[in-house]
Amino acid sequence: LPLLVLQSPYHFCIVDRDGIHLYTYEGRLLSTVKYKGLRTDVLNPLTLSIARDAVCMVDASTPKCVRVFDVQSGRPLGQPIEHKIDIIQVAVNQHGSGADRRVAILDKNKDLYITPAHRTQWVKLSSMVDTFMWHDLTDMMVAICGGGDNSMHCWFYPAAVFVDQDLLPHTMTTKEAIGCGKMCQLVSFSGSHCTIRRSDGAYQALSVSPYPQLLYQQVEKGQWDKAIRVCRFVKSPPLWAALAAMALHARELTTAEIALASIDEVAKVHFITSLNELADDTVRAAELALFCKRPEEALGLLLQQGKVYRAIDMNIRLQRWEAALDLAQKHKGYVDVVLSMRHKFLQDMNYDETNPKFIKATKEVSVDHAAVAAKIAAEEEKDRRQAEGN
Repeated sequence: LPLLVLQSPYHFCIVDRDGIHLYTYEGRLLSTVKYKGLRTDVLNPLTLSIARDAVCMVDASTPKCVRVFDVQSGRPLGQPIEHKIDIIQVAVNQHGSGADRRVAILDKNKDLYITPAHRTQWVKLSSMVDTFMWHDLTDMMVAICGGGDNSMHCWFYPAAVFVDQDLLPHTMTTKEAIGCGKMCQLVSFSGSHCTIRRSDGAYQALSVSPYPQLLYQQVEKGQWDKAIRVCRFVKSPPLWAALAAMALHARELTTAEIALASIDEVAKVHFITSLNELADDTVRAAELALFCKRPEEALGLLLQQGKVYRAIDMNIRLQRWEAALDLAQKHKGYVDVVLSMRHKFLQDMNYDETNPKFIKATKEVSVDHAAVAAKIAAEEEKDRRQAEGN
């Protein structure tokens, strides 16, 4: 006999003692998920979640772990995602696929976290959360917070936290959830309405803004101009912030610049403007990755394309002086550049050199500051010519 039946917009699963069986709505078996130690008798709608391409569950034997499986093959997608304390609820988003898959959890401390499904990168969204749910078609999320004096938080684009954490608070709206009481549970979130089951069994409906769905529709079609027009019509800062994060994720810098300007993020607008002025696509992608607080990815992009000077310059801007020197010594030809910039930095700060690596390198390599300036100008001219050639 089935122990649990769970639906998603694309397929459904039946849980019995033999495993988790995934079916299309035409009745075709897609796969069966099972692993050593699986306890199907303790699975429930809070600890099991399915999406278009992923099955996500809390490991009953290790409640701190979340296991993610592929829908088509039933095989694990990478290693289990570990959390620091026990997890009481897990849910996977329904929007997008592949790299866009996100897992949200609620732990025993009632803290709400989110992470990409393919790697462990927990980011806290909120605390004192009673219940949460993803939208059935978009990446919106709602959560009921605050115990008896409830409030409903709605994030228009929670994945903004992986693009620019500063934008996340701007994408959220808050309203009172009057009458929900303690121990309430979200049971559906579709369209612009969510349904809550109260502790006495009664159902209550709450509404959210309908405009984020229009925004998602335009973004999915790549119609960024129409997405901007939607935001200009609504004049909602959370909607502009969501559009900015979506545009940055899709590397639509012109749209991101307009959206950031609309929420008065002046420093970010200046940075995006400087990115638009870069002629080289690789350098632009690396700088955008650095903006999204992914420095290792940015450096990897530059080194993969042989842009050693750019990688060294990025390390210096990040104050990773030893990494810059190691990179220059490994590839040779740029040690004098690093030493010259280090000398200027220490001179400006009125410090003396104390790092043994730099003291040794200074004795081994003579630095001609004029020659270094000429070398830097030559590297920038080389990048410009390569960009024009491409």
